[in-house]
Amino acid sequence: MADDAGTNQEDNSGVASSRASTPNITPAQARTLALRTADMVRGSIGRAFRQAPLAFSIEYEEETDTHYMITVRFQPEGEFEGAAGLEEFSVGKDGVVESRRVLRRPIPDKAGLPVVPIMGALAGVGAVGIVIAILFAVGAFGSGDEDQTTAAVATATPEPSPIATVAPIPIVVEDPTATPKPLTFPEPTPTIARAPTVAPAPTTPPTTAPTLPPEATPTVAPTTPPTTAPMPTAAPTATAVPPPAPTSTPAPTPTPVPIATPIPTATPIPTPTFPPRPTPSPTPLGGNVRFGNPSDIAVDSENRWLFTVNAVDNQVRRFDSKGRLINTWGSRGGGDDEFRQPSNIAINVNDGWVYVVDAGNQRILPFNVRGEFLNSWGGWGVGNGQFNEPGQIFYDTLNKWIYMIDKANHRIQRFNSTGRFLGNWGMEGVAIGSFKEPAELASDQSTGWIYVVDTGNDRIQWFDFKGRAFGEKGGRGSANEQFNRPTAIAVDKVNNWIYVVDQGNHRIQKFDSRLRFLLSWGSKGSAEGQFETPGDIAIEPGGNWIYVLDKGNRRVQRFGSRGEFSREWGIQGDATGEFQAPSTIVIDDSGFIYIGDIEGRRVQKFDDRGNFQWKADTTVPDGG
Repeated sequence: MADDAGTNQEDNSGVASSRASTPNITPAQARTLALRTADMVRGSIGRAFRQAPLAFSIEYEEETDTHYMITVRFQPEGEFEGAAGLEEFSVGKDGVVESRRVLRRPIPDKAGLPVVPIMGALAGVGAVGIVIAILFAVGAFGSGDEDQTTAAVATATPEPSPIATVAPIPIVVEDPTATPKPLTFPEPTPTIARAPTVAPAPTTPPTTAPTLPPEATPTVAPTTPPTTAPMPTAAPTATAVPPPAPTSTPAPTPTPVPIATPIPTATPIPTPTFPPRPTPSPTPLGGNVRFGNPSDIAVDSENRWLFTVNAVDNQVRRFDSKGRLINTWGSRGGGDDEFRQPSNIAINVNDGWVYVVDAGNQRILPFNVRGEFLNSWGGWGVGNGQFNEPGQIFYDTLNKWIYMIDKANHRIQRFNSTGRFLGNWGMEGVAIGSFKEPAELASDQSTGWIYVVDTGNDRIQWFDFKGRAFGEKGGRGSANEQFNRPTAIAVDKVNNWIYVVDQGNHRIQKFDSRLRFLLSWGSKGSAEGQFETPGDIAIEPGGNWIYVLDKGNRRVQRFGSRGEFSREWGIQGDATGEFQAPSTIVIDDSGFIYIGDIEGRRVQKFDDRGNFQWKADTTVPDGG
């Protein structure tokens, strides 16, 4: 028999194709069938492992109208160190495994361990697969008892079976030299013993070290929308304290290890393009939700429009590139174009939609630029797609996803552009992956990594797009790498540096993309380079200048990337270039700066040197 190591080839060993007349299977039954097939019908999982025990677990699942796509993780049992293999199953809702393919072979870290070759797609009909389909139909569908189905996985003993000669199902064979498209982030590699139960929510596995992509050549974030629910791990320990003076970027440290390995939550249930609008239920809100006039601003750089959201008059306004009012919409209430204290806003530049966070009604409302109502979703609660003090809304232009900070539920929620729930992660706590009143998030669009300001825990957390935690930095204190009520974060898109507003310590801290400390600057005061309760931060498109909204001093300060002071403008007042209560700073793609003043009831536009351009009045003369 020829050695199949390192080859890509089809294997027509048994995958069930018999389509008996059976009812639709549940997600749990689909998981069971995938695990059973992976275990009993090894197919092209290398002859080296034909007799070796393998550990199988569910890595990821997705549901369509007709199929379940199940990704199974497999690796040798015992003390295996390295990256586990991944195999994808397409399971029809009639209980038939229609196809399978290997996404990744097990790659050991130590020499001498067997390596499963890169495998091609496996498809076809075989006696073993038919037996599995029959057993599954009788044992699972007949009884309707998922526990019995799960138990069958642990007790079934694979028996050699002849391979039926049928036409294989054509499936694309993976190229071992190609760059994996859906796997652009470090993959945690849990080791799970072959479990006697396969439950809808698998238990948390231990984590081994994956290999992160080099920072010099970031990859594009995957577009597959997964669903995650990170599981807490042990609380972090304090890191060493470098000198506070600005320094050059330190030498790279060893590759970080993912802190948590969340297991996907229940598969998102397909919904119509526009889900039904829930009946609003006004609820009291805490004092940490941003209200005022304007409570938030957003800039459409492509069309040169400025949008403001007004929590006092419950209105949204659109201005042109000269600050002239184009249109206004909204009033107080719970209808399609009504609000109760709208707090945040985001622009969908792909479709030209405007998303408004209707905080008082605990929902999200998208409109077109003319203010025409498109859809709504949300409502008060703790379930998927519900909110308790919705905060910042962030639109991911790369994947067309929406990330929402669900502050009082201490979690992050993810939706598609029309509001279909995709997943969430987080809970109240101090462990990695947990939060306490998260305040803001930012995304590195080149890598897909997400950084969350966990204000109540005085730290920053680092996740991939699935919500898997890769690190954290912080803890209460005033030393470098510690925080006192951090409030805002910004990502330098050019250099992938992270800047954090450490509000209680009246300073800015800078980190690299893996949250390794680089430098900090600032102290309490009114001199150049000092701050009085800094509130917000923004970075110009080229990454050369960092603008800090020095809220307590009613001014804006500009710094270089090493924290060196460049210039400032603004004092308390109502004249042009002055501020009453500046709260929000935004920079467009041309480098122009917009400052929202919630007590001045206006937005002012400046060039990159602080020269006044125009102001947009956000008052409502008729009282709304």
